[in-house]
Amino acid sequence: MTFRKIFSSFCKFLVYTALILNSILNGSICSSDDQAIKNITIGASFPISGADTTWGDCLMAARFALDQIKDQNLLSGYRLNMEWGNTKCDAGTGMKVLFDLIHNPPQKLMILGSACSPVTEPMAQTSREFKLLQISYISASPALNNRETYPYFFRARASESKRILPSFEIFKRFNWTKIAIITETINLYTLVANEVVKVANETKTEIVTSTSFDTEEDPQKAIAKIKESQVRIIYAGFYPKPGRRVLCRAYHEGLRPPQYVWIGPGWFPGPYWWRNREDGDLIVGNITCNNTVMDFMAEGYFSTDPPLTWDGNKTTVSNMTSEEWIKAYNTYRKYDLYAKYAGGYNFAGYVYDATWAVALTLNNSIQRLAKKKLTLEGFTYGNVDYLEVFTSEMAKLQFLGVTGPLSFTKTGDRIGITVIRRVQNHSHIVIAKYIDQSAKVIWDDSINYIWGTPASGFGIVLAIILLRFNVSYREDRAIKITSPNINIAIICGVILCYISVPFLGLDSNILGISTYGMYAHSLVCRIRIWLLLLGFMMGFSALFTKTWRLYVIFTNKTSRKQKTEENGDFKIVYSITTCVTKHPAIWQSLMLGSNGILLLYGLALAWKTRNIACDVANDSKTIGLAVYSVCVFSSTAALIGFTVTQPAVRFSMIALFILLSTTGSMYLIFLPKVWMIKDLARVNSTQRSNEADSEPGKLIERHLHHSASRSSIMPDPKVYKLQDEISELKSLLAMKCQRIEELEESLLKSKISTITNNEDTIPRLHSELVEDASNSCRCKSANCWKSYFNQDSQEISSYNNSYLSVQSPQQRRVSFLPKD
Repeated sequence: MTFRKIFSSFCKFLVYTALILNSILNGSICSSDDQAIKNITIGASFPISGADTTWGDCLMAARFALDQIKDQNLLSGYRLNMEWGNTKCDAGTGMKVLFDLIHNPPQKLMILGSACSPVTEPMAQTSREFKLLQISYISASPALNNRETYPYFFRARASESKRILPSFEIFKRFNWTKIAIITETINLYTLVANEVVKVANETKTEIVTSTSFDTEEDPQKAIAKIKESQVRIIYAGFYPKPGRRVLCRAYHEGLRPPQYVWIGPGWFPGPYWWRNREDGDLIVGNITCNNTVMDFMAEGYFSTDPPLTWDGNKTTVSNMTSEEWIKAYNTYRKYDLYAKYAGGYNFAGYVYDATWAVALTLNNSIQRLAKKKLTLEGFTYGNVDYLEVFTSEMAKLQFLGVTGPLSFTKTGDRIGITVIRRVQNHSHIVIAKYIDQSAKVIWDDSINYIWGTPASGFGIVLAIILLRFNVSYREDRAIKITSPNINIAIICGVILCYISVPFLGLDSNILGISTYGMYAHSLVCRIRIWLLLLGFMMGFSALFTKTWRLYVIFTNKTSRKQKTEENGDFKIVYSITTCVTKHPAIWQSLMLGSNGILLLYGLALAWKTRNIACDVANDSKTIGLAVYSVCVFSSTAALIGFTVTQPAVRFSMIALFILLSTTGSMYLIFLPKVWMIKDLARVNSTQRSNEADSEPGKLIERHLHHSASRSSIMPDPKVYKLQDEISELKSLLAMKCQRIEELEESLLKSKISTITNNEDTIPRLHSELVEDASNSCRCKSANCWKSYFNQDSQEISSYNNSYLSVQSPQQRRVSFLPKD
């Protein structure tokens, strides 16, 4: 027992000794730390959770900035700490957060926050009573510029009123003189609307109508009012959730792009703020909108807001470029304690710069406070000396932050840069920058062409190849009998149609409106219309000529010329970059009417010549198919042009039908000829080895046998030789026909009485003609002709009188031939 007591007492002695030594050592270290580093604290508020404001990135960016400030040893002898609260973007909650920050120790030298203007406004009025300087990172209400109400307030992001002048630069750029205003009925956007009216009066811009809607209501009445005004340029002010309802309702009321242009805020978090954040479609009253509709409505949306980050390569206040900062912050936010509240990434740069502004102000105040025998750690609420120093030092700040140059106006608003963006293909494209300090706008006049489809380039190359083929083999029988000049006209028309496709898909919204840009707009409008019109008329007219030629030859019809008058009365609307005419009914009637008649007539001729089977018309079937395809595709494309309103869908479908009709026509007309030329070349190479089998009797026998039993599309080589012999016989027939014409001329000069008395003259001519025409394509033997003319004398006499009554030799020759 004694040993145990002694051992226990010894252990207690060691423990107590260790605790005493540890306390002494810790006390001396803490005293040393307190002498070296003093803690100072600021208060902050962030909306890290809420209905539509889970912006945890605001908190994480502030913590990241504090770590950077500590690493750079900015506040020598001080450690800057931060205590914060969650406002949930609610004014009542925000006031409770402020009271907790002020009431709980330690005392807060400044207030950082808040994000939402409805929360920041009452907080700034309250912090004023405690003589606290407050700086917000993204609150944008113009009311906060009132120095009487908010004398100690600053902000790191420019107010909404700062985006008004850049918006009017857009109006000036596109020559828009009439606008409509629609705003959400909250203090922020009500004040913005009043500022817009003032600037409109100064710039002589007419505000045709101005309307508003409650935050939670269906904006149908406001949208209907704008629709009645017939104004196409709409200046909007709303938060993301009400803004989505506005765009959805506008879609169902017909206020759609590109006919209507929307200009509104662009600070909303996320790249696709217009899409519904909840599952399913967006419901507004009795209508719904899916994400496809919302994407369509957002296309062409203009916004004017400060840049998210500085795009220069200069080192910012954090000793990092903006690009380096983005990489560092992206790594930091993955492992931060509050990473689960990530959101509002677009605001991180402003929070970071605002935190640096607080640190720089405190650092610059140390010496001035020392002259008044004051220190940062000795700060107390209500002390005017601290407030005066902090306010003057904050007002003098000028530094390059990650969001660009930062300085303040006399009202505490930020001086910086405003960027003008436009939504294009779901992306926010920067089209200009507005320098606040110099009121100068820098437009990006670069012309970006969005070519419609690579298939048009392939089609042009193919057409050029076929053009060269047609010219190279124009003396060849397979090409010559199909009129190579007409083929050239078809190819030229096809090339013009191919070229029109890229111009139809040209994004002319970013052509720029300088002197050259305006000329480019006008030129593009005319090119895109005339290329397609001329290409169609040239190509189809040539195709029509082929069909018409066959029809005339085999039905003995005469041709008729057709003249089309065209109207070049265009008007260019730069605001929407859509080409229109002053007289659309007249223009469309001329363009569609003339081409429609041509299509219908070509279709009728193709149907009438569908059964022609003759060597001379070896491409009659393919010409008919080409005419049918052009009629179907062009009619469908015209229908789409009138019914489809979405530009991307309309262009895609029209371009597709243009490519299908042009490419299909080229293949139908020229591909058989290419194969025929290829086969003839192969035949010529093998004919020398088959001279022994070239007797006419054997050739005819083999040809008849081959015609009866062939199962492939490749003809026998002997047939081509036989066809050449037939061509020679046809040439002899032509000579005989010329002889007939000479005899007819002599008959005309003879006296009618002499011809009538000499009844042997006409039968002799008949007999001679029958013998000479026995190899023609209409009658395949001399017996065919003899049976026709072997009539009784009464019929011959009647035929003679009919023959002699014809006025011209050419007509007599034609009527002399038998009819089918």
